[in-house]
Amino acid sequence: MQITGNIVVVCQLESGVSQQGKEWQSLDFVVEVPGQYPKRVVLNLFGQDKIARLNPQVGEQNVTVDFDIDAHEYNGRWFNEIRAWNITRQGQQGYQQPPQGGYQQGGRQNTEVQPHSQPTAQQVIQQQQQAMQSAVPNGQPAPSNAQGQSDDLPF
Repeated sequence: MQITGNIVVVCQLESGVSQQGKEWQSLDFVVEVPGQYPKRVVLNLFGQDKIARLNPQVGEQNVTVDFDIDAHEYNGRWFNEIRAWNITRQGQQGYQQPPQGGYQQGGRQNTEVQPHSQPTAQQVIQQQQQAMQSAVPNGQPAPSNAQGQSDDLPF
């Protein structure tokens, strides 16, 4: 999964030692997706090498974050975990994920099935407005029925 937005918060680095005696590091950061109603998502980077390699910084604009979502149970409660695994900055080539729906045939990648992108909210609104305009020709109201009512209901 991917999200594109601006990095608005980078939390303090957390570290510790697991029960097996291995050291670990974790870093949370917040990506805000701009729009009429901006959405914020907290993502997590786990592992010293990944934190050092991706190095999210407050104020970075138009970054695309690849992530996985997982849930786990703790003391009878369920928690979501959104773990980032790549950050691509604008104008930078990141990890190239193989095309979805492709398959290997004779050593070549067949990509006949292309993933489609979801339309943005603005595109959906524009499509709805165009459909409404084309449903009523020349901006004229719908013809009225015998009783003088102007609804277009079939009953």
